[in-house]
Amino acid sequence: MSDIFLSYARVDRPRVKLVADALQQAGWSVWWDHTILPGKTWDQAVEAALGDARCVIVLWSRDSIHSDWVQTEAYEGKRRGILVPALLDDVSIPLAFRRIQAANLVAWSGVLPHAGLDELSRAVSEVLSVAGPLVIERTSEAQPAEEAARSPKAEGATPRGAGTDGLVNEAGQERFAAVAQNYRSRLSAILTRSRLSKRMAIFGILAVALIAIVIYTQTHPKTSVPATRINPVDGLTYAFIPPGNSMMGCSPGDNECDSDEKPPRAEQIANGFWLGQTEVTQAAWKKVNGSNNNPSRFESDQLPVEQVDWAGAQKYCQAVAGRLPSEKEWEYAARAGTRGSRYGDLDAIAWYSGNSDRATHSVGLKQPNAFGLYDMLGNVWEWTADNYDSNTKVVRGGSWNVYTRYARASSRLREGPAHRSIYLGFRCVGEFR
Repeated sequence: MSDIFLSYARVDRPRVKLVADALQQAGWSVWWDHTILPGKTWDQAVEAALGDARCVIVLWSRDSIHSDWVQTEAYEGKRRGILVPALLDDVSIPLAFRRIQAANLVAWSGVLPHAGLDELSRAVSEVLSVAGPLVIERTSEAQPAEEAARSPKAEGATPRGAGTDGLVNEAGQERFAAVAQNYRSRLSAILTRSRLSKRMAIFGILAVALIAIVIYTQTHPKTSVPATRINPVDGLTYAFIPPGNSMMGCSPGDNECDSDEKPPRAEQIANGFWLGQTEVTQAAWKKVNGSNNNPSRFESDQLPVEQVDWAGAQKYCQAVAGRLPSEKEWEYAARAGTRGSRYGDLDAIAWYSGNSDRATHSVGLKQPNAFGLYDMLGNVWEWTADNYDSNTKVVRGGSWNVYTRYARASSRLREGPAHRSIYLGFRCVGEFR
């Protein structure tokens, strides 16, 4: 049973993740990252989760307002009197739900505090009537599989938002303040109950909140949500990659390195940059190049676009006010502070020959790295801006058909710039102002 059922269009998944993460940090359980158990159908999974939820949040966007599934889920929430709407885009809500006031999350990039998210949280609290469970970080042994799939656990990984001085950074302070405010709001809700329960409620909530705060500060001294922003041209989410030092080339103890990965060397990224949180999707490609212009073999909006040559990839990036990443930027972003050959367990982070079922998969389904980037290994190889030699360009990251040795942070491949392949896509650096 979940406190909240999130109803949304699949194409909005990167933005929905920001909402889901914020609600979970506030202490509520959220059903949104849809998984189906063997032997079950999609209809059964949705119906069970919707029936168990105590609150239904529908996220209205340019795509979800046209989704029969979203409207059906919203209707069920309305019928049960537990519907809380929110706007991801400035759109006209379907007529049947237009009279219900919606929280405004338009253009929200995940930064806290945020007035629209506060409004949404208050509405959820009212629907749930009583305080939800306080979230205390679990150990890795007790962590549910769904949460583990979203939490970077790469050995040696630097926590998201961590600085080098061991202090909580500004984003972490904001996030903690938001959680603390949630505890205060829940305490106020409990105090409105009968006089007989007030004293017990005060002592109980204060005790649990104190324990949660102590555990949180001890186990999360550096954690924060990566800074993200949405590119309005193609609708994709970009993550900020902070400046820093890293290694490049063959990782310590990696016995699968080729000669062009050696010797390893220290590199510095002097300036931070914005990088696509996912590979460029077919939906984004069509938004920029026209709905009838899709070169991909495996067709679906949330699959990565493939069969794009180097010039086509660079032209797309320029059209969305960006460029292809340099090889150094790509590897720095992929490692995200780690020194191993991968930033996590291969099956948890990548689609490759061992789990892909011989096809690409929707972006953002695997575990991200510490910079909040998805599919840096596997799914499709990615063009970089750099030359391998006078006739070829460097591609990085491996794809859905590669053996494990090519799904490594330092693995390099060369392709002619005119090459098009069902194994090859790209992501962009956003030159935001």
